[in-house]
Amino acid sequence: MADATPVRPADGFVSTLPFFPLGTKFYQITLVDVPGVVLANNFISHFNPVASGKIATPVQLIVQSYSTGNVSTAGSMTTQRISAASGGTLIAAGTLNRPDPAQSDPVTVIRTGNPTVTLTGLPIAGIAPVQSSGGGTTSAGFISPPEGPSVMPQGTGFAFFTPAGSTMQMWNIKYTWGEY
Repeated sequence: MADATPVRPADGFVSTLPFFPLGTKFYQITLVDVPGVVLANNFISHFNPVASGKIATPVQLIVQSYSTGNVSTAGSMTTQRISAASGGTLIAAGTLNRPDPAQSDPVTVIRTGNPTVTLTGLPIAGIAPVQSSGGGTTSAGFISPPEGPSVMPQGTGFAFFTPAGSTMQMWNIKYTWGEY
């Protein structure tokens, strides 16, 4: 267990949670108005390469879905561990959000646009999508680890995906993680 020294990024945000070691750097990706698809779709993969020299820690996931028309598919946004990720759209490390724009780029790799992933274990969490007979919105689903976050040792990661869906479903996803 890491010490309880607060992390103090340059923007003034202070985490007094004991599971963020001093020097943890935080990063974030936000996807807005991303349409669902009928088949399975990997919206985001987050992978910590084998030789990264870092441990990554998911901090928070916020997901909201809304529909632009009739949706009867119940394909929840699911989070699950992965052992590999490739393809899709590689997001340039320098373009990711961070509390201090001058801090170093992350060493972990973010992919969007339905990357290919190798799922491991069982699903960790699921956030239900909106189902409606017309337009509709769900309230945002928040996942913040209550007793300390899961860690992503080198060679592991997470995927955020739907096993099925509808082109009428739209997704807003905000994902924050730390690296130390």
